[in-house]
Amino acid sequence: MFYEKINHLTPTLVKGAYYTHGGDKGPQLEAIMIQDPIKNVIFKRSDEVQGIILFNTTMPGEYTFIFANFKGTTDLAVTMALHTYEASKEEAIEYDFLENNDRVIRGSVTNDG
Repeated sequence: MFYEKINHLTPTLVKGAYYTHGGDKGPQLEAIMIQDPIKNVIFKRSDEVQGIILFNTTMPGEYTFIFANFKGTTDLAVTMALHTYEASKEEAIEYDFLENNDRVIRGSVTNDG
């Protein structure tokens, strides 16, 4: 299981991907499920080696990602990538002035020529 806090106040599309190590010839997951903060199942797939995750958040809070291999006799290694689309932060642009009084964005001009 994997837990991720997603604190969007409005429903937001979350995208991701997962795969089990070993590729198409490797073992497959019996199921992947995602639960929202009040444990409602909002995403479910079964019998896959890899897949795409797409779901809309239902509320702010901790989401649970469950990778299941109930019948398997060996452990599976799963890799997952997730993008929760947190709002980007505005960064202030800083300026420097050259000797001729031209304004340039800080770090855009080097001192070696």
